[in-house]
Amino acid sequence: MTAASPPSPPKTTLHCSNCGHESAADGDWVVHERFDATSYGCPDCGVEITRRRRFDRPPVVASATTAAEAWTEAWTQSCVGWARLWRRLLA
Repeated sequence: MTAASPPSPPKTTLHCSNCGHESAADGDWVVHERFDATSYGCPDCGVEITRRRRFDRPPVVASATTAAEAWTEAWTQSCVGWARLWRRLLA
């Protein structure tokens, strides 16, 4: 007769590798809803346990052109602001 192994936790149980906390996926985890993902954090130590992609929204994809245009616009506005400040200081 062999000794019975301890029952394994349900598949929906999440484990924190940092502090050993474990709970069901819908348990006491700190949940952060983002645009394209949901992250679960440990309530004891604050470590992010997992991040799960949300399939009800498309993934966020930034194009290089849009990023370059945004950076150029921000830089231009910054230069314009500094130029105005400099002119006021000299006047």
